[in-house]
Order: sequence, then C-alpha cells, then structure tokens
Amino acid sequence: MTFDYDEHIQAFSLFVAELNPLELPRLPYSERSNLPAIEAVYFVYRFKLKADLLRHMPQIKKPICLYVGSSHNLARRFYGHSKSRFFEPDDYIYFFAELLNHFRTDVEMHFINKLNPSLNHDRGQISLTFEVSRTQWNRLRLPGETDEQLFKRLLIR
Repeated sequence: MTFDYDEHIQAFSLFVAELNPLELPRLPYSERSNLPAIEAVYFVYRFKLKADLLRHMPQIKKPICLYVGSSHNLARRFYGHSKSRFFEPDDYIYFFAELLNHFRTDVEMHFINKLNPSLNHDRGQISLTFEVSRTQWNRLRLPGETDEQLFKRLLIR
C-alpha cells in the first residue's frame, strides 16, 4: 500500500472546511498562561448577549470571532500579543493543533476569510464592523481626548 499524498491533502481540506472552531479545545483569555506549548492555529472569541426582543426567551450569547492567528508555540504567543489590548479576560482562545507545520498558514487564511474577524483587518478581508467595549475604548484614549477625536485618530491609522 502506497501513501497517496493528493488523497491525503484532499481529505485534510474537507476536514478543515467542515471544522467548527467552537468545538475545539479552549481556555479563557484570563488563563492564557496555561496554554500548551504547541504549534497551532488559534481563534479568539467573545460572547455577546443577543437582544431579548420577546422578553420571555432566555438570553443567548452570540459568539463573535475577534481574531484568527497561528503560532509555532501557542503558550509563548500570548505573552505580548500585538492585539492583546483588544482582548478581555472573559474572551476565549480556541486552538487547533492537528496540523502539519506547512499547512498552518493556509488553515489560518482559510478561517480569516471564512470568519472575517474584526482584528484581522491587516490580513485577509477587511471588517468594517469592529466591536469594542467601553473599557477597551478608554484604554485607547489619550488624556483629554473626546470620543470623536479618538474615533478620527483610529480611522486615520
């Protein structure tokens, strides 16, 4: 029996296409120091409450993918992450480690294009629906800066 590389790649592609990041192992962002030291593609999600329009239905938390990335060492990646100022303690990091090293970037780009995370605007597609909490907004503010001034400054970047 010989190894059919093309068949293996095709099966792997189908697996990735059907993969739901929310079914992967996860840790709260506040526990990021416990992430394993593995090669992985990772997803940072925030859960927002949907508006309860009927008032008698239970509130449902809607998952919002903030960021998709990949790393040689997941444990080290979250020390000084370039997007850490946007993450909150109750966000979740999901990770997918069953990858051959040279597929990591392809899988990462697949999910950036599929999920269109708001913080991946510099890679893949651009998102114009950026969500930010008041706490994060205030962290970005310069002393004495109004909301309007901060908004204009961020748009210029």
